[in-house]
Parts: sequence; C-alpha cells; structure tokens
Amino acid sequence: MTALEISDEWLVANGYEDDLPLVMRMRASLPPENIRNVYADLAVIYLEFEPDEDGLPSDAMTKELEGAETSLESLIERQGVGIQAASITGNGTREWHYYVSDRQKFKSQLQSALVNYKSFPISIEVCEDPKWNGLADLLESISAGA
Repeated sequence: MTALEISDEWLVANGYEDDLPLVMRMRASLPPENIRNVYADLAVIYLEFEPDEDGLPSDAMTKELEGAETSLESLIERQGVGIQAASITGNGTREWHYYVSDRQKFKSQLQSALVNYKSFPISIEVCEDPKWNGLADLLESISAGA
C-alpha cells in the first residue's frame, strides 16, 4: 500500500456556526496508522470569500473555490505531499484540511497551487497531529449530531 492508497469514501454533513450554515465534506474514516505516521502534521488552509446572506458562496464563487481545490489536489495530493482530510465552507470562509508529510514542501506547493487566487485573503495554520485527531473530532461531531 502506498501512502495515498487510502479509502476514497467521503461524508457530507451540514451544521451551523454563529447561526450560519456550514457544509462539511470529510473522509469517512481514518487511514491506517502507518499512513498517519507519515502524514503527521495537520495543515488548515483558510480562504476568505464574499459570502451571501447565509455566509455561503455564490454559484460563481463556488466554481472558483472548486478550481482552487482542483489546483490544491493536483499539486499537493497527487504529488504525495499531503492528503486532504476535509473541507468546510461557511461564514465567508472555505477551509481545506490536509495532513502533510513535509511542511516546507507543502508550503512551496501551496504557493504554486494558489497563485491564481492571490486576490483572496488566504491564511494557513500547521500543527502536529500524528493521530489525526482533527479528522477524528469532525467524524465524532457528525455522529453525535446524527
């Protein structure tokens, strides 16, 4: 099994933050421990956009966000630098949650992936999370809400 041969099953869930709707898409399960050990850092990319009255993107903005996500996938996931675990949209922000193996390589690929999206405020947070607690917490939150 190579690093990126993990389940490609995804869940979609809806929730609320600050009384505004959230749309969450996440992997349906944690990958095996050997993969979590390699991709042990959680990187969260935040891209801010002009929301509609519900805090969600317009149709045109959704297409731009999909383009950004495709670019991220091609330069991060397909290059073996990271594994996308989740995306969360709402309250004027799209978050992409990636588990990465090399922070410097990830940041370099991230700059290349989002070069066409410089007009949007983008920030990133990276922390150690070798047990993938970030994804586990998201999965737990949707099962608790079910």
